[in-house]
Amino acid sequence: MFMDAIVAPKLEHIDYTYPCGSVFGTFGSKFSHVRYFTLERGVPSYHPENHITVSASQMLCQAFSGVRHATLDTRDIHVFSEETACSGGEVRASIDSWESLETLSLFPNGHDHNVNTLPRWLMQRQKPGRPLLHVQFSRWDTSTKDFSSVYTSLRDHCVLELKDIWLSPYLCLSTDGSFLHVGIHNNRYDPGVDSIVLNDWRELSLENMNICWFLNTKLSLSETVCAEALLELDDLHTCNVLSV
Repeated sequence: MFMDAIVAPKLEHIDYTYPCGSVFGTFGSKFSHVRYFTLERGVPSYHPENHITVSASQMLCQAFSGVRHATLDTRDIHVFSEETACSGGEVRASIDSWESLETLSLFPNGHDHNVNTLPRWLMQRQKPGRPLLHVQFSRWDTSTKDFSSVYTSLRDHCVLELKDIWLSPYLCLSTDGSFLHVGIHNNRYDPGVDSIVLNDWRELSLENMNICWFLNTKLSLSETVCAEALLELDDLHTCNVLSV
């Protein structure tokens, strides 16, 4: 197979798109020096048989054992993070083979974002005293309810990061360290944007966030606000959504 034939001792970054229904190759251990690994589904990505198996996830994680930064589709993360029996009777998750993992980036596909096994795996990963894993969600069109569910389940078990999270056609969230950038757009395709920057955003209860407040806010362009000032907004339940 093609992957079996590759000889690239200095290869550090690989983007692997697997064909519909399977991951080809055994790979061996010659890719243990790869540090950046991206796994994506082939076309058509929505095909019911286009998913990765547990055995394939184990093989990939063992073959690319030196991965520090991984990017996965959320439709596949449960296969990587769910504990299964391995050779020798050991029970562990496939992703545990990435012992040096620092960053896990996830890109949800539509409303299919099965991350139910991820919080448990993250909690178990903390036990050996490792630093918290950085988990980034990116390129996600979702609702406040779905975002809140994922945010609540993960916030205490990792360093959660956001990039281009669309909660409505008007509102987009991204983070930069302790800062939360709230982009307020005229519409999804309009490049014009106002922004609110929240400092210490991790102190804010985003699971109770009312997006209407952002859409109706009178704060000036790119004004920075301390998150503590917004904690009192949790009592807001209704509002009139204004175009901005």
